[in-house]
Amino acid sequence: MQHRANRHHSSIRVLVEHAIAGIKTFHCLTHRIRNQSSALIDQFFGLAGGLWNYKIS
Repeated sequence: MQHRANRHHSSIRVLVEHAIAGIKTFHCLTHRIRNQSSALIDQFFGLAGGLWNYKIS
């Protein structure tokens, strides 16, 4: 029972880790963002996530 749950959890984790790695190919997220505006940081993540989803679709 726990083995099946662990396999399910690890399969989801792999998908998430691959998505994060793909988003990091946009270098605006790998470098330090000096602007402390959370709205700007959210826009960076939204844009990178959208571009990554577009690329894999």
